[in-house]
Amino acid sequence: MRIPMFLGSAALAILAGRVPADTITLVDGTVLSDVTVLSTSIQEVTFRDGRKSKSLPSWKVEEIKPSNPPRYYRLGLQALNEDDVESAVSSFRKFAERTSPKSSHAWLRPFALWKVAMLFIQEGDAKGWSDGVAEIEAMNKKFPDNFFLPRYYKLKFVHYLDQGDEGKVNLTRLIANWIKKIQANKYPDTYLYLAQLDQIMVQRDILRKLSPSQALPKIQAVLSKCGSTAPLAATRAKVELGWTLLALGRADEARKNFEEARWKPMFCDIHEARAWLGLGLSYIQKKGIDKEGYKKALLDFMRVVINFEDLGEKSFYARNLIAEALYYAEDCYKKWGGPQWQDCCRRLRARRKVRYKTTLWGRRK
Repeated sequence: MRIPMFLGSAALAILAGRVPADTITLVDGTVLSDVTVLSTSIQEVTFRDGRKSKSLPSWKVEEIKPSNPPRYYRLGLQALNEDDVESAVSSFRKFAERTSPKSSHAWLRPFALWKVAMLFIQEGDAKGWSDGVAEIEAMNKKFPDNFFLPRYYKLKFVHYLDQGDEGKVNLTRLIANWIKKIQANKYPDTYLYLAQLDQIMVQRDILRKLSPSQALPKIQAVLSKCGSTAPLAATRAKVELGWTLLALGRADEARKNFEEARWKPMFCDIHEARAWLGLGLSYIQKKGIDKEGYKKALLDFMRVVINFEDLGEKSFYARNLIAEALYYAEDCYKKWGGPQWQDCCRRLRARRKVRYKTTLWGRRK
C-alpha cells in the first residue's frame, strides 16, 4: 500500500509506529534529543539513538524528560502544572505501582517516586522532610541502584549542613556510610571523589578537626586521582583547594583555582556559589588591591547574591553564603567608589539585614 504524499510528518510517524523520542540533558548543557531511553541506574543511562544503542555515565546526566509518558505519569505532570499536589502524588504512585518491569517505560518508575518525595520535602517542614525521606528509602529498597542515589545523598548532605551543630554527627555518619556504599558496590569513582571532598570540607570547616595545612595534601591527593575521567570531582577539588589556600593566606594561588572552577558544571549548586564567593575574597585579600580589584570582587559577590537567591530559599547554609557575599559587596562598593555608592551601599545593607537577618552574616554590623 502506497502512503499518500499529502500526509504530514506526524501522520507518517504514527503509521510507522514511531513515538516522539525522549530528551537527555547533560551537566555541561548538551541536549540529546530524539533519543529513546532504555534504562537508568547509578552506573549509566542507556538509550537508543536512531538504530544504535548507546550509554552514558550517570554522573554526566543532569535531567531526563520522557516525551510521551504513559497515562498516569502524564496525569501526574499535569497535576503538578496545576499545583494539585494530592492528585500528582496519587498519579505518580499509580504509575510506579502499575507499570510492568517489562514495559518500555519501566525506567520511569523511580523518576515518578522521586517526584513524589520532592513534593513532600518541598513542604519545607519536619513532617514533609520525614515523609519524603521515607518515600525515597522505600524506593531505594525497590530499586537498589537507582539513578537518584547520589542526589539523595546530596539532599541529606545539605539538610545536615543546614542544621549546624545539631547536624554534625549525622553529617559525619552520612558521608562515611556513603563512601562505604560506593566502595562496596563499585559505584563510579566520581561519586567517591566527591564524597571524599565532602569529608575533607566537613572536617576542615564544620568540625574544625582538620587545619588548612592538613587539608591541603588530602585535597591534592583526590585531585590527582580525578585526571580527565572525573571532571566534576576535579572542579570541586579546585573549589576546596581555593578555600584552603585562602585560609593559608595564599590569595593569588586561591584565585587561580577559583578561576579554573568557575563556569564549569558542578554536582551541587552550593559549591558553585562557594566558588564565586571565594573568588571575590581572593581579590580583597590581595596585598595592594586597587579600586579596579574591588570592582572585580564586587561583581563576583553579586553573582552569588543574584544567581543563587533561589537556592537560599531552600537552604539555610546557602542563605548564609549569600549574606556573606552581601556583606563584602557593600564594603567593596564603598572602596571602589562607584556611581551613587552611598545609596547602593545602603540598599545592599538593607537587603542583608532584612532578607538574611537570621544568618550569622546577616546579624553582622
